[in-house]
Amino acid sequence: MVHGEVRVVEAGPDRLDEIEQLWSSLKAHHLELDDPALAPIRAERQGWSGRRAGFERILGDGGFLFLAETGGSTAGYLVVEILDASGNWRIAGDRYANLESIAVRPAFRGRGVGAALMTRAYERLRDLGIVELVTQVVIGNDGARRFYEREGLRAWTVGYLGRVPPA
Repeated sequence: MVHGEVRVVEAGPDRLDEIEQLWSSLKAHHLELDDPALAPIRAERQGWSGRRAGFERILGDGGFLFLAETGGSTAGYLVVEILDASGNWRIAGDRYANLESIAVRPAFRGRGVGAALMTRAYERLRDLGIVELVTQVVIGNDGARRFYEREGLRAWTVGYLGRVPPA
């Protein structure tokens, strides 16, 4: 458990570059777990500049970024996107949240940093009147699945990805 050594703060787009290294580590982890036939697509397309732009869009559209800080460095981060639920028959309410990205430095895993980030996200979502949160997990990322299940999330849908076959 975190014993006062980490504090969770809200941050704006001006602090996004602080999470680049953490995001890059998360991307590398996902590529290790990914289907070898599909991983090259992700490796080529997902660079930090594009991801950063996506995070800026999320923050500009009402989403939020929380940083877990300790000793002058970032121990973890969380980005949540707020989405319109009008076209989604499975979602309660007018809006819902998508946990777009969360990562914790290896040295801080298992110490409550991820849970502290989630606690702050839940507080913000309650303030916004949002009652549902979704996220996606790469197949084989059993640690992330266990984390989300401890947080009360349950498997909901299974997505498929593949290349369009040649004619």
